[in-house]
Amino acid sequence: MDLSKLSFGLVGVACAMAMEVPVLQGGTAPSGPVAIGPGAFSGNETVIDFESIAQNEQITTQFAALGVTFSGDLFGDTFAADLFENTDPGLVIACNFIDNSCGPPVGCSGSWTVDFSSPVTRLGFDTITNSTDNTTLTIFRSNVQIGSITFDTMVPDSFVGVEDIDGIDRVIVDAVGNGNGAICVNNFRFEGGGSSLDIKPGSCPNSFNRNSHGVLPTALVGSGTFDVTQVDLESVLLSRADGVGGAVAPNEGPPGPHSTFEDVATPFGGELCDCHEQDGDGITDLAMKFKSQDVVSELQLNGLPPGDLVELCLSGMTLDESEFEVCDCVRLVPTGDMDGDGAVGAADFLFLLAAWGPCTPAQECLADLDDNSNVGLSDLLMLLANWD
Repeated sequence: MDLSKLSFGLVGVACAMAMEVPVLQGGTAPSGPVAIGPGAFSGNETVIDFESIAQNEQITTQFAALGVTFSGDLFGDTFAADLFENTDPGLVIACNFIDNSCGPPVGCSGSWTVDFSSPVTRLGFDTITNSTDNTTLTIFRSNVQIGSITFDTMVPDSFVGVEDIDGIDRVIVDAVGNGNGAICVNNFRFEGGGSSLDIKPGSCPNSFNRNSHGVLPTALVGSGTFDVTQVDLESVLLSRADGVGGAVAPNEGPPGPHSTFEDVATPFGGELCDCHEQDGDGITDLAMKFKSQDVVSELQLNGLPPGDLVELCLSGMTLDESEFEVCDCVRLVPTGDMDGDGAVGAADFLFLLAAWGPCTPAQECLADLDDNSNVGLSDLLMLLANWD
């Protein structure tokens, strides 16, 4: 790589705060945006490594499914990747220039903007700039600038990060100083934005048995920017993301369970339909129970093959009439898979034998595969027919 074109100074892997005390501009109040290091993240943040971007491809809406879009001068680049010690040479990172050059048509002075579909509480990235340039983040919430922080990135091992518990929905990134304005980033990360949906919190995978006569536990996950106690419970509905079928409201017993405000889930920053087994994170969630048979019938799940991942979305309104919609997935288990491991085997056979006989009203009666309120020979034959 011809470093003379970029005039980068001595740089290395971005793994620490560039400076202990950032330069705060514009009289930012202590309660507003503050600089953070990588250790401030929970470990469940969403991380974008840009490896799916082609050389010189402008980065715009490629990560919209993750809730983030980019605009301005930001392009895929492989030439500068070897400047990050933890990034293999030849992999793609993101830079505000093309073809290892600060000349036309892009130059190296362009800023770029990050927009989040829902407010986030933390964001950050590994960064490299010219040895005489710093990096400035201009931070917005609801189209209003709430602060500007300049980080000393003239030194090796630079990390740029910011936190605001009240939420951030836009950031403008710029390299400022006496250099050529070149800036490269990798491992862009963010978390804590809005709410999210966690089906079967604390469980992974989210296996769903269509023969269940119990309930499907679901959590609307609260965050520093989304207070679930402000949700209008009468507005909440669960439906399929593809629009097939109707919608189901959570059970509000008695009889049966009812929705509660309790800490049962942790936001998950991975890809949709992935999951984790973490439960509470110290922030109140809205815990709901949907009757399994209502979910199956209203959402028309019986016509789908076993093993399918089905995206379900929870929609509703807050008390101030703001709408929300969050989604997660269930995996449909085969008929006879009573332990939810995705296969029908010995454990399910033993489960069925233990449940042999009439089902009582208090039982979930997973082993009643033919739905006749009795576990018997026909259920055993159905289980054997699906044996893996």
